[in-house]
Amino acid sequence: RLLGIYANDTEDYETAEAAFRDYATYYPVDYLGWFYRATPLMMMGRVEEAITSLKKANEIDRSKVFAPALIARLDLMLGRFDDSAKWIQNVRSMGNQDIANLIEGESNFLQGRYEDANANFNGLKDSNDAMFRSYGYSLSARLLAEQGQYQSALQALEQGIAADLSSGDTASRADKTLDRAYINFKRGRHEACMQDVRLALQ
Repeated sequence: RLLGIYANDTEDYETAEAAFRDYATYYPVDYLGWFYRATPLMMMGRVEEAITSLKKANEIDRSKVFAPALIARLDLMLGRFDDSAKWIQNVRSMGNQDIANLIEGESNFLQGRYEDANANFNGLKDSNDAMFRSYGYSLSARLLAEQGQYQSALQALEQGIAADLSSGDTASRADKTLDRAYINFKRGRHEACMQDVRLALQ
């Protein structure tokens, strides 16, 4: 397991895949070997095999949300929106509304359903989890910026930066500050852009 994780972290995906393949072979009823193997398979472009490995992990332990959530995302990579929707519903039925809203929002975005995607991302802002609340502001802002609605995107970022400040999440606040810098760059406000870059680095 440690060998595979180290290889994954250093982007040696062939070694990682081999380690987790051995893990799954020696410990076939251990969820982790099958689950961990999916990431190097995905990174090597073997998405179908990654899904097969995740389905095996899910069969072993249906109480964990991680395998269904990753299957839903891999389905999005393959453009299988209907199959992804089934796994998203699986995640939702397990009581993981935040994860379901996040992936459903990604699916709606990829299908060009921007209002629905924004509704999903806005839903995250009401999460009990500070991390998902932070995601909600960032994703909503990025979605608005993709559509050229820069002023609305900036408002979402300001709200998110304030929320991160109150929760003490400096890393997410830095991310949003860089998002704001990029929007200022796109609008030709170069000095404001540089101020935000310096602030994010601080």
